[in-house]
Amino acid sequence: MSERLFVTGGPDSRLIIAWGSEGLAEIHRDDARHRSAVGRIHLGRIAAIDRKLGAAFVDTGGDRPGLLPLRGRAAGLAEGERLIVQVRRDGSGVKGPRLSADIVLPGHWLDLRPVGGEAMTAGGGPAEAAVATLALPGEAWRIRPAAADATAEQLAAEVARLRARWTAIRAKADGARPPALLAAADDPVFAILRDRPAAHWSEIVLDHRASAERLQAACAAALPLPPERIVYRPRREWVPEFSEMREQLMEALEEDVTLPTGGWLRIETASAATLIDVNSGDATSGGGSPEAAFLRINQAAARAIARQLRLRNIGGLVVVDFIDLESRRGRRSVTATLREALAADPAPWSIGEMSGLGLVELTRRRRGRSLREAFTEACAHCGGSGRAMKRDPLLA
Repeated sequence: MSERLFVTGGPDSRLIIAWGSEGLAEIHRDDARHRSAVGRIHLGRIAAIDRKLGAAFVDTGGDRPGLLPLRGRAAGLAEGERLIVQVRRDGSGVKGPRLSADIVLPGHWLDLRPVGGEAMTAGGGPAEAAVATLALPGEAWRIRPAAADATAEQLAAEVARLRARWTAIRAKADGARPPALLAAADDPVFAILRDRPAAHWSEIVLDHRASAERLQAACAAALPLPPERIVYRPRREWVPEFSEMREQLMEALEEDVTLPTGGWLRIETASAATLIDVNSGDATSGGGSPEAAFLRINQAAARAIARQLRLRNIGGLVVVDFIDLESRRGRRSVTATLREALAADPAPWSIGEMSGLGLVELTRRRRGRSLREAFTEACAHCGGSGRAMKRDPLLA
């Protein structure tokens, strides 16, 4: 599957749009005011320790201290200590960011854990053999799937690049007083390109000339992406037109999704989970057995759900209520279709089996804000609940 990536706007406010054979595949708002802190590396100071909670609160210079679980390298900490930490999850509401003392420096082929941890994981074969000869004591390397196509020279170059980055971070920490920012998160456009195979992208189009040139330089130094695939093109010359992208974005913000076989989905977001209900509508009125019609609708729904999860950047627990099927074989077929469709999603996910009542639970780990969070805001009248209080004389 090949997609194009479109980027519009400047360094402080951009839209990042992936466009595939079915149209809009994903869209992200990169706004300096709401930019994710995930991946940032800080020199922090332990502000407090809660042994009952099993966590330390770390001052990293933000509005709220970060939460650091007391395990691994962080197990023996004391208040007042300085420590290099990395943001794993953004803060929300009254909660500060989730932190880790297990630093990970991501690359295209490899991830470096420079302060130890588990031994090299994932892969085997030539890539693992090549990295094993390069690893230093105390380092741990994770081999990414893309490494299967890398040459020994490319792997050696990435090892040297990530090691040099860690050396620079350590040198900055040695001369700093906490709290201090040691390394910013990677540019979101570069991170998207880094985390997927180079063959995934047929073209990367930016409507800001200087941004296109900076991206070309960054990719030339770290990614096997031909520079000619990264181009500057004014938005008025984009194909498809930006108006079509905007129209599909507005559709993705609706709760209901129409299925091509008839029937529809309703996607509702709650605080603890996202609920997806599969509805047949009048799609069973054309004759044939209801079971065959329900199976057809469920199969179409499974493919649509996989697309919508990526498009809406839905994370956490997702519960899907498919139309009930009497056949176990039919239920297994629907979950198999859902797994096959989810295979194209770059975000990590896991899925359970369908229950006898047609329920499927799955989880998806997203990066950044959901589509709903990025492009909508709470209603000033109802506080975001979607309902307003009735006028009631008994409550006056």
